[in-house]
Amino acid sequence: MGSAGGNWKALYEAAKAGNVDEVEFWLDAGADPNAQHVEFGSTPLIAAAENGHLAAAKVLVLGGAQLDVRSDWDKCTALEAAEAKGHSDVAAWLKEQ
Repeated sequence: MGSAGGNWKALYEAAKAGNVDEVEFWLDAGADPNAQHVEFGSTPLIAAAENGHLAAAKVLVLGGAQLDVRSDWDKCTALEAAEAKGHSDVAAWLKEQ
């Protein structure tokens, strides 16, 4: 995964924090929703999912985040990360997609 396409680190941090307004801002600015954070080996969607941020996950998927991308770090998808952390609401929504 590349790091091109807007401020992907800021998008990642916004997703990890569940800040929907910032996620939308960075997506609109052209940040790549599928970029792997080079230090954490994870995408914004995976970060949102593993931290239980359903609203941010929804915005990311609508913004082009791919459900089948696996983390470079632990090889988990967003669904697997949500399940591993016990975020059943996020996991259930991701399963429906």
